[in-house]
Amino acid sequence: MKHTVYERRDDGSVPGKADLTMVEDRVLEPGDSVVIAPPADIHGFMALEPGSWGITVASGTYKPERSYFQPEAGTVVSRRPRG
Repeated sequence: MKHTVYERRDDGSVPGKADLTMVEDRVLEPGDSVVIAPPADIHGFMALEPGSWGITVASGTYKPERSYFQPEAGTVVSRRPRG
């Protein structure tokens, strides 16, 4: 699984805009684990092999609104996840 972590560089004052910098970009192998925590808690992942899967362990509950970033476009939208 390809896993990329970003850190936000702007202050979030411009709605819909986000300046992110990549702080980690690696391929996870079977048995690898990662911890996602502020300030580098913006992340993305993509399965590289059919049949890949991951397990998420979360402390507490997710916020009802989530932020979805497109680093290449420098954009962000907030909305409720599809369920």
